Amino acid sequence: MLYGGPKGSKIDPQDLPGTHKTPIAFRMISGTMLNLQLHHLSLLAPSTSFIHIYPGLVPTASQDNLPFGFRQLVKSVMWVFGRWIVVSVGESGERTWFCCSSGRYPSREGEVAGGGGVPVGLVPGLEIADGGDGVKGSGMYMLHWDGESQRSKYFDEARGDGGAEKVVAHFEEVFERIRREREEREGV
Repeated sequence: MLYGGPKGSKIDPQDLPGTHKTPIAFRMISGTMLNLQLHHLSLLAPSTSFIHIYPGLVPTASQDNLPFGFRQLVKSVMWVFGRWIVVSVGESGERTWFCCSSGRYPSREGEVAGGGGVPVGLVPGLEIADGGDGVKGSGMYMLHWDGESQRSKYFDEARGDGGAEKVVAHFEEVFERIRREREEREGV
């Protein structure tokens, strides 16, 4: 999953939908919520690796959706500093493919590229990465653009406060509500 990786912000258990947050603030909170959900999934499916990658600054058409002034600022910064801070789309794809197929990020059960995939073995000089919970090879990884595993204090804090259970319950409620509304619309 490409999004924020280890980046995130403190979640408010009383406002999980983010109705009282700005879009930028909620983007950071949703990164923490996504990490909590992926951690939960790694416990439910221990033979699968879950990887959440922050790809870095990748120039894509999504920048065209930014407000005009901010878009111009981003383009200017990329034009001036791009050669030092921008990761090309191709490079980002190669890095992501490596992370998704490398023996460095095994599932909780220690399997690599399950489901008949052809794993890339553990490259000499690399070792199995620490998971998002700080446990080596735990099956859920929060990665920075360079493939290095990083911890998140917001993730750790939310897990300690029972935030994972609250986030999972919130997601399940939202999915169930959407399913019911769809059935009502379609008369199923």
